[in-house]
Amino acid sequence: MTTLPNPSTRIRRLAVPGLALILLSACTTAPSPTAAPPSVNPSPSSQPSAGVDFTLSVLPELFVGKAIGGQRVLLLVTVSGAPADGPVDVSASAAGAVAMVAPARLSPGTVGEVTVIPAPVTAEQELVVTITATRGGVERTAERTVGMFPGEDSDAGTAAEHLARFIPWLAANQPELGITAATSWQGTPGGWVLVVTHYQYLSTDWELDIAWHNMIPPDDWVRINLRHRGTESAPSVAFEVSSASANSTPREIPPEPAVWR
Repeated sequence: MTTLPNPSTRIRRLAVPGLALILLSACTTAPSPTAAPPSVNPSPSSQPSAGVDFTLSVLPELFVGKAIGGQRVLLLVTVSGAPADGPVDVSASAAGAVAMVAPARLSPGTVGEVTVIPAPVTAEQELVVTITATRGGVERTAERTVGMFPGEDSDAGTAAEHLARFIPWLAANQPELGITAATSWQGTPGGWVLVVTHYQYLSTDWELDIAWHNMIPPDDWVRINLRHRGTESAPSVAFEVSSASANSTPREIPPEPAVWR
């Protein structure tokens, strides 16, 4: 998590405004005329197990930044247990926002994503997101509150310029990540606070949080934290350009202990 600057710093008003079905076929020998018809039981992998309890975990526990209308707010969801316990059905809702879950049937060991897109607001207010998970007769719920702020996205251009500093270097020096100039990214403002601007990018494989320090050289650093989607609930690798104006070469740094929200 990015460390907040001194509270005396002037607040910068940022214009800052996710299962494959397993087909089972069985070949059986036709029963003899005197044999009783075989019983057919559904496969444990084709439907939730009714008797297995579970816990629901949602990240972040607490939002640090604020969001704007149209922003894609991402929450990470996991359930306890083993894959053999069967999938859990996950849904989400939020008044004044569109909420989507992927995957909607979440297997233990997989990290799901709840994407919330709030409507624009004209005054500061709170958005409550409710996540519900069910398996058979077991239901678990969790709520998260997002602080909303009036604004619009005006950081996309700057974020794209900063991201371009890293992509060729990652392709050449970190090929195991699979990030190249051909990687397609979907961008959205990140939760903002004070003098560090965040912007979030999603590719098929990665969540990339890019953050830049709105200060003069040599303190105008730019950092990216990468989380592998579907398997990780926190960043696993990070890189930094120590000074954007000096066009410094990226270097690897320790990743943040949690996703920024």
